[in-house]
Amino acid sequence: MSWSVQGCVSSACTKSTGNFLTLTSAVQKFGADATRISLADGSDGIDDANFEETTANATILKLFELKRWTENAIQHTRLLGPDEDFCQVRAAGEVEHVDSIQRTGAMVFWDSLFMNDMNVLISQTIQAYKLTNFKAALKCGFYDFTAARDSYRAATQSASVGMHHDCVRYYVESQALLVCIFAPHWADYIWREPSTIQLERFPRATEPSSQLQATSEYIKSTTARVLAAHAGQQKRLAKGKKGLLFDPTQDKALNIYVAKSWPPWQQRYVDLVREQLGGGASLDVKSVAKMVGKADMKRAMPFIQDLKRRLEESGESPDAVLDRILGFDEVEALKEMVAILRSTVPKLKGINVIIVDDERGQNETSSNAGGNGTVEVPQVASSAEPGNPSLEFFNV
Repeated sequence: MSWSVQGCVSSACTKSTGNFLTLTSAVQKFGADATRISLADGSDGIDDANFEETTANATILKLFELKRWTENAIQHTRLLGPDEDFCQVRAAGEVEHVDSIQRTGAMVFWDSLFMNDMNVLISQTIQAYKLTNFKAALKCGFYDFTAARDSYRAATQSASVGMHHDCVRYYVESQALLVCIFAPHWADYIWREPSTIQLERFPRATEPSSQLQATSEYIKSTTARVLAAHAGQQKRLAKGKKGLLFDPTQDKALNIYVAKSWPPWQQRYVDLVREQLGGGASLDVKSVAKMVGKADMKRAMPFIQDLKRRLEESGESPDAVLDRILGFDEVEALKEMVAILRSTVPKLKGINVIIVDDERGQNETSSNAGGNGTVEVPQVASSAEPGNPSLEFFNV
């Protein structure tokens, strides 16, 4: 195996800065596995194809931390009994590492989501290896794989259920197999089987669920939006700006407005596009634009352009694009997210998931996702769309 990188540290050798590093020197300084990972990280392109010492040093730490975590999670497993509770066992302080406390039995929402995320990443990693795109394989099979584990750990701890034993074992085995090309010594140490890991096959991922994949992407994007909205107010407060929507340093709550249907104006233009595609023709944006009123031009044209892009580039069928079916239960996904958001956003005391009625106006009537009747909602709720909820922080 080889990687197309320069033998230079952080910058091009042509600058004559005396920064050339031989393979022997790199192995002596960083070890074989960290060197191989750093070489892979600099491959697959002509941009910055250098050996980065910062990457090598960070890799040493990452491999060490991952080894230590694996030993604690696998060698010191504390399986919960049928009548035991994760929070009680954790609070008792008998187990040194909380990740050692694991469940068995039926899988919950976060277990299924994590298993599906791993299967998606396994498929992407194997495909990258087939194309000899080693940097892409490293990203999917190492960086993204550990990031998926970190998200799973945080979610299950926030939900007070802990990780599932089968998920942990599947992760450890798959991680060792995926990274063994880059870090064979580390992978063999983790494998701990009579035969070397070099004789094993790559993990065989089951077919990923498109519903779970869409749910996972929704959770990531919505969580990022919530954190960005809170961070934005913190920055405004730090700069002494006026007109804060809420005080981020005080106790607060969050309203999440969920739309069950698309705005009527969007549906009108979806119908126009569907009508033009009815005869098997391609979408002609100019002809559709002639049917758009001047008052709607500013919001309609970007929407129609996005439909055209998805029809031509996304690989989705016209029916899938125009029917705009979300593919998962948005309200149920948000309910599962409540515990994560409350543990992530400082001083967040409550979260209300509110369903916006189909009829949209300035004074909307909406129903709480918990079934607690109807409430008047503010104008911010009118921007909610399926898969893209509106957010409103307020102090309590």
